[in-house]
Amino acid sequence: FAVVADEVRTLASNSANAAAEITSLVAEAVRCAQDGVEVAEKANDGMDEIAGSVAETQDMLNKISASMDTQSSTIKNISSSMEELQTIGKESADAARQIADNVSYLSESSQQSREYMERFKLA
Repeated sequence: FAVVADEVRTLASNSANAAAEITSLVAEAVRCAQDGVEVAEKANDGMDEIAGSVAETQDMLNKISASMDTQSSTIKNISSSMEELQTIGKESADAARQIADNVSYLSESSQQSREYMERFKLA
């Protein structure tokens, strides 16, 4: 009976040691799990920050695109206005040439009229 009691004590001691070791391992696993949760939360915060930055970048790109559309439209309007100015300039040059021709014609007519008047006075 004493031998069996000794073996039971040894077995109980070994079970207590194993239980303590298991408790220690479980505590370590819980600590590692908590560390993992903290890492996951930090990663989630980082992903949220990245998502916010992506949204801001997308917003900026949309604004740039809208500005480029406006700029393109403005350039087209300027180009159209320049073409109109060129046409008006050509028309003005043509009108100036016609006025110069008319002035020359009127000057010649005036000179001829003077000559006729001078002949008329002499006669």
